[in-house]
Amino acid sequence: MGATLEGKTDHQETYEYYSPNLDETFKLQLITIDFYENVIELLDSFDFTICQFAYDGVDLYCGKYSLWDLSRKRLAIHKITYAIPSLRRIIKYSKQGFYACSGFLTEFLNEVVNNPETIDEEILYID
Repeated sequence: MGATLEGKTDHQETYEYYSPNLDETFKLQLITIDFYENVIELLDSFDFTICQFAYDGVDLYCGKYSLWDLSRKRLAIHKITYAIPSLRRIIKYSKQGFYACSGFLTEFLNEVVNNPETIDEEILYID
C-alpha cells in the first residue's frame, strides 16, 4: 500500500500514505492504548464523533454520525472520559479547520460539571 511509518509510541503508530489517484497525502493514526471485546465498545470509547473509526482488516466501521461530521469538519461530542486531553484535542482539531457544532462548548462543560472525575491530569491519553 505504500504507507510509511512516521512515528510510534507505546500507545500509537502514525503513518503517512500518498494517494496518487487523489494526489494527496493522508495521515493515519493507529491507537493501541486499549483493547475491546467488539467494535461497538471500541467506537463508544472515543470522545468525538470524527474519531469513531475502526478497521478489522476486512471491514471499516464508523459511528452513527462520524462520516457526516468528518465530511463537514464538524466537531461533535460523543462522550468525554478524559476532559484535559479532550480539551487539548479540541484545540488541535480547531487548528486543522474543524469547527465546534452548535452547543458544543455547553455540552463539553456540562459533561465536566456532571462528571468531575474526568478532570484527571495524570491520565495518559493520546492527543
